[in-house]
Amino acid sequence: MPAFPPDWANDELNYTADLSLGDKDNAGQMGVKRVQEWCTFHKCATGIDGDFGPATQQSVCEFQRGSNLPATGVVDQISWNKLVAPMRECLSPNPADVTETLYDVTVRTAKRHYSELPVEIGGDNCGPWVRLYMQGRDGKEWAWCAGFACFMLLQANAARNGGGCPISYRVGVNDLVHDAKRDDRFVPEAIRPDSRIRPGCLFVKRKNDNWYHTGIVLSVQGQSFQTIEGNTDTDGSPNGYEVFSKTRAYPGTDFILLP
Repeated sequence: MPAFPPDWANDELNYTADLSLGDKDNAGQMGVKRVQEWCTFHKCATGIDGDFGPATQQSVCEFQRGSNLPATGVVDQISWNKLVAPMRECLSPNPADVTETLYDVTVRTAKRHYSELPVEIGGDNCGPWVRLYMQGRDGKEWAWCAGFACFMLLQANAARNGGGCPISYRVGVNDLVHDAKRDDRFVPEAIRPDSRIRPGCLFVKRKNDNWYHTGIVLSVQGQSFQTIEGNTDTDGSPNGYEVFSKTRAYPGTDFILLP
């Protein structure tokens, strides 16, 4: 069975060495950058440039004081573990009850992530949370709503039976729709109401013949449904900056069932 967390998630969590004033990331390294990102996540913001200068040292000290650690300005393993604790909490073992379906565990997993407030850090579609959901990739071109949804399914399936993602892990919404249509898991808006639409399935927003945003259905009401979705904001943007819960109307929405 595939291991969980996957390698790209462990890259965000693993401690490699102490980091302190004067350290710099060389080509291919991200140690200092990750420290700067996590300090910023914890409201001890600093520039994110891979250079551990005096400002980064001060941010680390601020974080350490707020975490009841000695304010040394050195990121040792204890400080690092505190920095990445929100992500580690999301990914820690949380086995499913034998009565829980994949739908049930997907909802529970999405709520767990939402509670830790995943957010972009350091630019559009950037930061450790984006890399977690996008298999190690981030940057302006990596809109991450589909990656978030697939990671919820991956983690939920691992909690149920130790397996991998129960569908192909896609980072594009149109690819999710293509696969769902091929596998007869696609529920178009035109045939709603449909009893198959239930908490844990995916919604996909549509404009003409393009599907541009997705997330997890959290609950279903008569004229609306509640979600947890990545790469959105309070306005429901398809290119926002955080994981957020929304209440959405049905028009312009199709759905994807789980295997």
